[in-house]
Amino acid sequence: MKITTKTSINFSFAKLARFVGTKKYLELKSKATFEPMVDEYKKFIKAGKVTPELHEKTRYNRMKKASQGGVKPLFDTGKLVDSLRYSSKKQAVYGVDYAAIHKKGNPSRKLPQRDFITQTHEALGEKGELKAQSRGTKQLVMEMRKRFRRKLAK
Repeated sequence: MKITTKTSINFSFAKLARFVGTKKYLELKSKATFEPMVDEYKKFIKAGKVTPELHEKTRYNRMKKASQGGVKPLFDTGKLVDSLRYSSKKQAVYGVDYAAIHKKGNPSRKLPQRDFITQTHEALGEKGELKAQSRGTKQLVMEMRKRFRRKLAK
């Protein structure tokens, strides 16, 4: 008994090899990797997981003025969280100017370091990061399929 099979490829590896070296691919890859992480940073802050906790006096002041974030560090008005964005051109996470001050801390102003980016990555761990980035990776794969699909000759 003889079995004959026929296979065909509907993907151009030559086009893919050229594309992987382009600026557009690097932008798509960065976007797929970092945009989902920005969402994770926002969730982390909104959940009140950033440490250290607020100073007692700050908590009192927040309770007095009915803050949007209550006593959650880095979440008073929501402006910092809402401002977090990823720029694929500069390949960096951006936010309001005072986000960097909170991230580094300012001893002269008695402002402790609250590095929400590092804390988020530590809390997620490697598996959590991969899970968060899987949505972006799916988008990257879909974009690559769309660009390199060849029509099969019939």
